Amino acid sequence: MTYNDASIEARLFFKIVETSDYSLLGYKSTEENYKAFVKIYDEYYQLTESPLIKLDLDMRKKISLIEYEISALNNAFDAIINLPMTIEQRLSIIDSLKALNVKIDTRQNIIEQVEKIRHKKLGSLKTKLNLLVDRFKKMNNTKKMAISFDKMLVNIENVLSRTIDEDVSLRKFIALEQSVKEKIAAQKNKK
Repeated sequence: MTYNDASIEARLFFKIVETSDYSLLGYKSTEENYKAFVKIYDEYYQLTESPLIKLDLDMRKKISLIEYEISALNNAFDAIINLPMTIEQRLSIIDSLKALNVKIDTRQNIIEQVEKIRHKKLGSLKTKLNLLVDRFKKMNNTKKMAISFDKMLVNIENVLSRTIDEDVSLRKFIALEQSVKEKIAAQKNKK
């Protein structure tokens, strides 16, 4: 089974958030799993309107984009250096690199330029990625949910005085959390 919206089981969603194992979504490719997770997480953010969740999502997107850029550059550089191809094919790859702010002067030695650019550009991107990942880990360590999904579920059940199905969808789980907040706010207003 595959998921791509907040109908995902809340337990599975929180497990993916905790482990970053996007393959649990059931798609064949890593990219499909990640895109589906971002879509689900974005919907989660919209439904909860939490600034911490928004920050987490933004950081995940930035990290993913840099990882993608590193991969794309490596593939392009490897193709230019290692694959037998026509000049037109090589020029086509060089032209596509402009989208990633890589400029290669075709009037000079292309291989030497690619080696220099690879070292400089990829080194810079890897440093940027490492800094983002470190910041993301620190951010997650400080805001990590102190309680498990099961404990959250039990707390909701206690406040609402009812049993909640363990396979509750994320969408319904969020609605239940909001209901708990409303009930607590109403009780505070009575005092």
